[in-house]
Amino acid sequence: MRAVGILGNDNNQYIVIEASDWVDLAGDVSLDPGQLRKPARRKVIDFLKWFAAKGLYAEAYAALKGQYTQADSINLSTWLNSRLGGIPVRNQYTNFLTQQGCYKWHEYANWTNYVYKGLFGMTAKQMNEQWDLIDGDKSIARNRIPEASGLKARGSLLASRSHFVRSK
Repeated sequence: MRAVGILGNDNNQYIVIEASDWVDLAGDVSLDPGQLRKPARRKVIDFLKWFAAKGLYAEAYAALKGQYTQADSINLSTWLNSRLGGIPVRNQYTNFLTQQGCYKWHEYANWTNYVYKGLFGMTAKQMNEQWDLIDGDKSIARNRIPEASGLKARGSLLASRSHFVRSK
């Protein structure tokens, strides 16, 4: 492993290792954690997942655009963080639906349509037909929700939640 000292933009001195060495080290720790506790192992694994996803998307950007800029990196990091941050919320939602008796894919789809009708006045199919793709898989309706519509829906949800809490 090669460690190198560099001067950061903040004028602090940092010791860094090659990314490939870090990935090797993280892989070794994942396979044979020794005395490393579970929370630290989880962080190592989470970093590896993030690093792999960012690398994959960076390669795709470079292949499609012919370059990968700092602005692309910032946009990608923002998107990845929001995507990863949404996983616990989506898991809570699917757990809730399972508790309500949903077990088949079409039951989840029906609930999704129910939510979309309330938030946007249309089903997932209608969203796919009427709205342009913003990002991601074109078959997933939430990838077509314009930011303004998403923010408006979120605001109305928060307002109704606030009203519900006050009226109890």
